[in-house]
Order: sequence, then C-alpha cells, then structure tokens
Amino acid sequence: AWEPLWLASPKRDLKRTFLLGLIQNTAAQLKIVTAQWGPARTLSQRALHYLELVRTLETPYMGLDLTQLVADMLVYYEPLWQPARHATPQWGMSALRLHVDLNKM
Repeated sequence: AWEPLWLASPKRDLKRTFLLGLIQNTAAQLKIVTAQWGPARTLSQRALHYLELVRTLETPYMGLDLTQLVADMLVYYEPLWQPARHATPQWGMSALRLHVDLNKM
C-alpha cells in the first residue's frame, strides 16, 4: 500500500527513505510469517537502516515515533539477527506496533 507513494516521491526525499523503511519492514514481517529467515534478516536490517536515517533527522516523523519504533525493532528482530542462522528464531516480542501521535502529523 505504501509502494505507490514511495514511487511517486522524489529520489532524495526524506519521505521516500521513510516509506522505503516501512516497506522493507513490512516485507520482513511477511518473510517471518513464511519462515524465510535469510530474506527476513536482510529486509529487517535494511528497514532498520532506512528508518534510523530518518530518525536521526526528524522524530516523530509524519506522526510516527521513530525512536520507539527503532527500539522495538531492535528487540523484535534480535532473535533473527543471532549468529545461529539456521535455527528457528524464538520471538520474545509478539509483534511490532507503530506508535502514532496524530497531533504531530
């Protein structure tokens, strides 16, 4: 649902980076559901990278508390990023939640 907005955004726009982070995070979630650990690992690391770039410039961004999201991603994806790459990750956190403040949009 975010891809049309991402494609329509100018190449070096902060919004484009933000949307790419959300898209990569969503794709990582899908790969986790389908137990595709390698792609989930890569996508989640890319998502964190893009969202961290935006967070360092502006938070909240478009109402989303990126500091909280990045912190939650570090906890949520930690089992996936462990060195035992062939083991099934054991999740300590059941889901990622987006913390949005509509007054800061």
